[in-house]
Amino acid sequence: MSERPREPARRRGIGRRSLLAALAAGTALGAGGAIGWNRYAHREADWETVPDGDALTVLTGRDESIGGQRAALVDLWNRLYGEDHRAELRELPDNADLQYSGIHAALQARDRDIDLVNLDLPWITEFVERGHLRELTDLGDDRFLEAPFQAGVIGGAVYALPFNTDVGLLYYNKDLVGSPDADWEDRTRFKGVLEASLADHDRLEGGIAMQLAPYEGFTVNVWEYLISHGAEPVREDLLQFDEDDDTSDALDEMQQEIDERLIWRDSLQSNEAESLDAFKEEKTAFLRHWPSAYPQLLACDEVEFDVGIAPLPGVGVLGGQSLAVTSHGRYPVVAQALAEFLTSARSQQILFERGGFAPTRPEPYEDANARGSASDGSGAASDECTDLGTFPPEGVGAVETALERAGEAEDGPHPPGLRPAVDRYIRFSEAFHGYLHPRFSSGDDIDPATLQRVLKAAVEGR
Repeated sequence: MSERPREPARRRGIGRRSLLAALAAGTALGAGGAIGWNRYAHREADWETVPDGDALTVLTGRDESIGGQRAALVDLWNRLYGEDHRAELRELPDNADLQYSGIHAALQARDRDIDLVNLDLPWITEFVERGHLRELTDLGDDRFLEAPFQAGVIGGAVYALPFNTDVGLLYYNKDLVGSPDADWEDRTRFKGVLEASLADHDRLEGGIAMQLAPYEGFTVNVWEYLISHGAEPVREDLLQFDEDDDTSDALDEMQQEIDERLIWRDSLQSNEAESLDAFKEEKTAFLRHWPSAYPQLLACDEVEFDVGIAPLPGVGVLGGQSLAVTSHGRYPVVAQALAEFLTSARSQQILFERGGFAPTRPEPYEDANARGSASDGSGAASDECTDLGTFPPEGVGAVETALERAGEAEDGPHPPGLRPAVDRYIRFSEAFHGYLHPRFSSGDDIDPATLQRVLKAAVEGR
């Protein structure tokens, strides 16, 4: 996998398994245990003291890691450093649009009580340009995967560290459809697979469940469909919806697949949780979802069929969040140290193995491969059910392959799995699903020229 070339910092201290055991058991760790967790940019002696009754505050969306592993990592920080540098998470609603609104309001108000913000990748540039984020300097260790790391690099300066990455994946009911073959690699050929699944199994309500309710999930899912059909609706940051024939054809084809139930029609009212439930209930043979769904699907007593995992046909959109230090917070030095702690290799291992989040560093993938537990990407999985707090190692190969496809740009500067690089992305996304969702629902014609005008007004702030 692509990574930054600098060698990792040498680490000493507690081993990975001991750390996982200590975290799971809630064991208090002495200050000596902190040695080697990370090489911080600034000495601990330079960190600001957080007074009693106050806390270093991370503004974030709801902790969706399995078992609340993000919160557990902050608890671990507090056991190590909490006497003078206590930290806490302040959670926003789990809807991405509401999270953006909450973070935007706090930064716009220059809220000094917010020290770190956990940002979706498309938001970083906007908040940097508005002067709300501090540049991160003298980083102790920047051995991150290239694509998630570069999302936080603006104008050659680092403003955010990748907390977790994410990428769209394909889940499938092995009892119904067997194992992947060459037809699963290409989105156009995969349409035949969906048709066959419906023809062979009358009880299915649809071929694949997706997240197509009118929110950010709609934009992500449709964007994956477009780029996987060769569409280029945004080139060099300029909108081309009314000029790119592949975009028009792909939108028409997606609308047709919804009408023909190849895409489960109730996806238009479904988010991540609702689409996952539909797949569990065998309403569909396939599911488009994030890596965090895999341990949930393989947990004991969750489903009554064998679940497989594979890269999406074509390209999955790159997701995830990054941690940034606010320009207006009271404790910027220790806030950067906390960001480094939460994004360190050992923290990434915990978020991956126990929380189901795809890591932003290569070490967890390397560890899985070294233990001989990574799959070859075929989606093969164990017949045994798993502990809900464990990422099944058989899925590592699929995650690796999907991230490689999303992050490796063949032509041009932008990795293919990134969402549109446009100004005012949030307004763009709202206008995108605001125009397309009603037409997918009603079957009305999609006019690329009208879509172009709507989106152009959004990115221009009109």
